[in-house]
Amino acid sequence: MEAAKAAVSPQCTINEEAIVIRGGSGSKRGPFTIHVPSLGIKEITFKLDGKKVKTLKSSQASNGQFSLKIDPRKLRYGGHTLSITTVMTDAACPKVARAAVFVRPKPQRVPPKFTG
Repeated sequence: MEAAKAAVSPQCTINEEAIVIRGGSGSKRGPFTIHVPSLGIKEITFKLDGKKVKTLKSSQASNGQFSLKIDPRKLRYGGHTLSITTVMTDAACPKVARAAVFVRPKPQRVPPKFTG
């Protein structure tokens, strides 16, 4: 394990701990945006519940980050996992994978049954 860490190129300025998926945790009721810093990332793939949503290249980053808008109202109720995998600019850098969880809660108010 220590040998693997030592073999990583010093050019690798970003590692798995440095990537934080902002916006993809907790209980979400409306649309929200996921932000991932783009430093050193050549390509990033977003997956929602294991299914590919979008792949972005470094040229598609804006303001130094990749962004993806999620609308949980289009998803089933309950927990969902958003994950990312990256291809780094430097081939000697390891790929990065991260995941975050958010929940689409059931509405607090239950609509009354139609009585006609």
